[in-house]
Amino acid sequence: MTDALHEPSDPLEEITVDDRRRLEKAMVAVRWNAVLLGFLVFLVIPPSSRTMAVAATAGLAVGNAVLMLLLQQATGPRDCLVLGGLATALEWLAAAGAILADTATSPNPLLAALIILVLIDGIRYGLAGVAGAWAVAAIVAGAALGQQISTLRVLQPALGLAVLIRWEALLLVGAVVIAVLLRCGQERLRQDQGRRERLLQQLRDERSQWETERAALRRAASRVSDREGEILRLLARSDLTYEQIAEALDVSADTVKTHVHRLAKKLGVSGRHSLVEAARARNLLPPAE
Repeated sequence: MTDALHEPSDPLEEITVDDRRRLEKAMVAVRWNAVLLGFLVFLVIPPSSRTMAVAATAGLAVGNAVLMLLLQQATGPRDCLVLGGLATALEWLAAAGAILADTATSPNPLLAALIILVLIDGIRYGLAGVAGAWAVAAIVAGAALGQQISTLRVLQPALGLAVLIRWEALLLVGAVVIAVLLRCGQERLRQDQGRRERLLQQLRDERSQWETERAALRRAASRVSDREGEILRLLARSDLTYEQIAEALDVSADTVKTHVHRLAKKLGVSGRHSLVEAARARNLLPPAE
């Protein structure tokens, strides 16, 4: 595949790719069921239609196996787009083969297959997919009826025209219903995507803040001298005054206050209590007991 080495860097892109991969995986399973159904139908159709039916079913099976292998290598959005196009072509070719093999006059199986293909293309490509698939389905339905009228002679022209009008009307109604449902689904997906984007942005902001705080912690830790560390540990004892800390360190109280002022400036706080809390938050002091 063209993007086999592509690694999505944006979480939103990864979500889109995962959604497409899940769709194509589901369609692989659907096509395997269609292959099984095709072989079962082979047992009940007339002998004259079996060659085309076997060719269509075998072609669907081989194509589906190839697509299943390609799906395992698809990693980028372009891969999924190409894979969807190949799957669409395979499904329509298999449907065309099944239609050519079908000599029945009942419109129900053919219409059901065409409407399913319209639905699948709508899921893959949105409203444009519905419109395109409906146009192709209308042409396929007309060609199938033309075959039954002119070649197979199982329908009279007048009856064939009436059946064609009914087929086209049913296809149009099915396409409209699918388009409406997809429109509602797309609106729901946009809302979910908006919530997802806000959540991802929040996660990005939190990660950025965490990295900023970690960098500040490293800077603060590297700038705290051993003497300032000793003073911090003694400042954490609320029972000690500046004079007692100075006596413990054998320095003057003014020196202790100078160190405290510098530490407070480094940590961006003011006051002894705030300084101790900021030092604990940055792991410069152990948690309070």
